[in-house]
Amino acid sequence: MFVDNSDVDTFFHLSTGGEHPFWSISGDSDALRLGGSVECSDIACKLNPVDAAKIRSLTSEPQEVACSLTFYGQQYDVILVGRRIADNKWRGIAAARSVLKTKNALFGEVGDRAYYGTR
Repeated sequence: MFVDNSDVDTFFHLSTGGEHPFWSISGDSDALRLGGSVECSDIACKLNPVDAAKIRSLTSEPQEVACSLTFYGQQYDVILVGRRIADNKWRGIAAARSVLKTKNALFGEVGDRAYYGTR
């Protein structure tokens, strides 16, 4: 069954209290934890080896990783925005759509206009 962005937003909101939950992965575990705060783990899923490797390739600079996560038998295509925070720990936020591309597009629009905040 196809799941669209609004379904992902709704699932995140109902499961973690927000549409952009925090995620973390550590050590050699392939368990991705999602929660409403950095310290809280509301739900978890097992990553497939390809997605786990993509996350472990993140550096200390924030980057996006597209992943497929399965919760309760339902697959969700999400974007994880995050970075490596320690030798064996990665953390960030999850979203239904590209957070960095949205931010960059917004700044691009604002940058093309001659707006200085005064008149």
